[in-house]
Amino acid sequence: MQKLYFFLALFISVYSFAQDTMPSDTIDFSKGSIYISEKGYSVGSMTSDTIEHTGVYNIYSSADTANSQIYITNKAEAQEITLWNVKTSYATNCFYSYSGKDVTLNVVGDNTFISASASTPIYIKNPNSENIIINGDSLSVYSNGTKIIAGVSGLNTTSLYLNLKYLKMIPKAESNAIIGQEIFTDKQFKSVIIGDNCVFTGKGFIYADSIVIGKASVNVTSMSSVPYNTNGDKVYCVTVPRNGVNVVTVKNTTTGSEEDYSFTSAHGNDDNYYLYLPNGSYELSTNGNTYTAVVNGAAVIASVASIAGDGIIDVSSGEEVTINDSTYQIGIQPYTYTGRKFTFSGTTTATGVTVNGGADTLVFNGLDIQLSDGCAFNLNSDTNVVVILNEGTTNTLVSGSQYAGLQKSQIEGILTIEGTGALTVTGGYYAAGIGSANGAACSGITIKSGTITATAGERGAALGAGYGGGHGAYNLLIEGGDLNLINHGLSAIIGCVTYVYGTQSDSNIVVSGGMVKLSYQAATETQLPYFLPDNIKITGGTVLIEKDINDNLFGENVSITGGSVMVLKDDLADLSIQRPIDADSAGIYRSRYLLPGISEMTAIDSISINGIPWNSTDLYTDSVGVAHLWLPVSDADTVVISCDGKSYVYVGSIVAYDDYISADLANDVWEYGNYLWQLPVAITQNGGGVLTVK
Repeated sequence: MQKLYFFLALFISVYSFAQDTMPSDTIDFSKGSIYISEKGYSVGSMTSDTIEHTGVYNIYSSADTANSQIYITNKAEAQEITLWNVKTSYATNCFYSYSGKDVTLNVVGDNTFISASASTPIYIKNPNSENIIINGDSLSVYSNGTKIIAGVSGLNTTSLYLNLKYLKMIPKAESNAIIGQEIFTDKQFKSVIIGDNCVFTGKGFIYADSIVIGKASVNVTSMSSVPYNTNGDKVYCVTVPRNGVNVVTVKNTTTGSEEDYSFTSAHGNDDNYYLYLPNGSYELSTNGNTYTAVVNGAAVIASVASIAGDGIIDVSSGEEVTINDSTYQIGIQPYTYTGRKFTFSGTTTATGVTVNGGADTLVFNGLDIQLSDGCAFNLNSDTNVVVILNEGTTNTLVSGSQYAGLQKSQIEGILTIEGTGALTVTGGYYAAGIGSANGAACSGITIKSGTITATAGERGAALGAGYGGGHGAYNLLIEGGDLNLINHGLSAIIGCVTYVYGTQSDSNIVVSGGMVKLSYQAATETQLPYFLPDNIKITGGTVLIEKDINDNLFGENVSITGGSVMVLKDDLADLSIQRPIDADSAGIYRSRYLLPGISEMTAIDSISINGIPWNSTDLYTDSVGVAHLWLPVSDADTVVISCDGKSYVYVGSIVAYDDYISADLANDVWEYGNYLWQLPVAITQNGGGVLTVK
């Protein structure tokens, strides 16, 4: 056994393939499949004329190659084949070896095999081959089936040597094999040997009797057994950030030995290397950053020693920020921190913030995260958290597809937003502006103050749930603030997709204060949901509905017992809506009160109806001085409105009109509905009510 590992070490460290210039005797792969036999090769089919050839077969493509394969017949002797930047796709096996002899495949430049069917791109038909050797630069292999490199029963006599700078193997699913046909012993390779300097990405499993890994970086889903190094020691995966460079210095802190792992490439978009080291303590250095790892019979992730933190985070470095209990991490650097208040500032388009726990208060102090992919700010904590918008600051969060701009990922816990600053939030496609991602429910958001513009991704709610999965929205409270809530259609602006998914529902959604404007932007759906969802309660504040498209206003059981609901751009003559209700579930009707001398949106100090106070928190007139109330039918109501230092008294009846008002204030034309106004003279309207000024 010791002799075997000595041979492997010698092979891995000494064997190399290097050739810079393509020789003159190359074979053009674009002319058709190449069949290699004992005396030479044929092109197109095995029955074509044989072209005599000895030595290395050099193959290139003068044009894009499709439906061509390299086939080594059962009569061929040991062969060596060199590919020069070949990219080929084939319905079955791209490289097929029927020979019982050793086969060496060299690759120069970037080479790609694509198996268009469920077949294996590299197939070893005859298990009598002792060695299959793949050397050189870069090879990427893709399969629409279950395997990448495999063969028939009996492969446990064949060793596969992989000595490449870059190797990528992607089957149809990560649960499939990449090397070895099945889990069963008689269909595994005898051994798989991965040489020095190889960057190997394999989305699947390696099956072999033994696996040997040199100074390589190997990222695969799993292996059939614990691998060994060339000294015969069991080795385990150590994940270390590469930090943009291709050299990792590995120091064994026990023995003091030190060596470099050098590569020419990385694992695609993955900025880590995956080294295999025996048990021991190590320091690993990349690009000036030093990590520690203790290997003790299991895979580990190398880490940086923590330093003391203060909870003040500037995202401008573009590094990912993660907050956990008692620690947080910016990029590769962890910080110890026992405080529960964090302050965020800075601008980035690179990566976002994730809060998993350890935070009670999050201060936005000029934070600007705008991502084309991923979540800008993910609140993944199940405890109560307050977001404070610092006075005088503007904060922006933009997320990519499927993610909410300010995402609340847990049902438990309450997210409270307050402060006097501004926040602009944009969700990605199918996700909410503030709330949940695509396919998730939303619960526990309270807005107390701040100037907030929240725009949903298409089909998400501006405040509430994302689109997919039939999930509802619960416990959404608006108690104050200046809100502009916008979405694209199919979902309610506040709540969830009640219009589409009958299984979805909203509950405990309350507006008790604030100025809340609701509008659709670039609506593309032919059928749109309600501006206000089922079961919402308006107990205060002012809700302004931007009504410029033909859809319904209210869902079922919308309760209005305080505040004001205004419909802007009100030009509808029909009432195709669910009738809103009062606290006793009686239908209520809009009555509008013109306040003489008020010509712009003005705060209302107080309102009483028949001597009973009406919640006037954050209640305003519209832009022409009209107060909008929703009241039940009554023969005689006395409404007292205090505004701008004056009190206005209205006495009249509320009639159950089923039409919206068509009102032309400029020409003093009032039609339909309950439009009560007052002038300094007695006027009778809607059944003889007398309106007087006090």
